[in-house]
Amino acid sequence: MQRLKDKLSHRKFSEAKPRINKENFNLTQVVTFPTRTYYNNKGTLFNSIFLDNAKFQNLSVHPFHSGLLDHVAQILTQRNITVPIQKYIHTSKTRIMDDKSIAKFQSHLREEAWDSVYNSEDVNGMFNNFHCILLRQFENSFPLRYKSHITKHNGWNTKGIEISCQKKKEIFILCTDT
Repeated sequence: MQRLKDKLSHRKFSEAKPRINKENFNLTQVVTFPTRTYYNNKGTLFNSIFLDNAKFQNLSVHPFHSGLLDHVAQILTQRNITVPIQKYIHTSKTRIMDDKSIAKFQSHLREEAWDSVYNSEDVNGMFNNFHCILLRQFENSFPLRYKSHITKHNGWNTKGIEISCQKKKEIFILCTDT
C-alpha cells in the first residue's frame, strides 16, 4: 500500500493530455441568452449551439418567447446566403424508328441466310443463332441516338415546395380571371 502511495505522490500531473476546447476547432457559441426560465425569472443557458466561425459569419440569434413553455426558442438568422445551383446532365438514348428504317430492317431480314438456324439440331443453338441474327439486323437498321438534357436543381427546393408553388399559381390565375 505504501508503494502505491509513493507512486501516486511522485506522479507528474503536468503530463496529462491537453483539454480539447472549442477554440481548437474554430467554434463559437452563438446562443448567449438564457434559454430556460424558472421561478423568480431566473434563467439558465440550457441549450448550446456552436458553429464554425469560418463558414458562418453573418449570424444573428434572437430569443422567441412563446409564453407556453418554460423554454425560450432560438431564432438563428443568416444573411447573404448563396445556394449553388447544381446542373445535372442526363443522357437518354433512343432508337430512330421511321418508315424508312422499318423497310430497311424488313429487307435485311429477307436477304439474311437462315441456314444456321434451320440446320442446327440443338434447340438452344437454333434460338441463339436466330437471336444473334435478329439483334445484329435490328441494331444495324435502327441506330441509337443520344440526347443530353441539362436540368438545374436547387438543393433546398423539394417536390412539396414545387407542388405548393403550382397550386398557388393556379389559385392566383383563378382569382385574376374573376
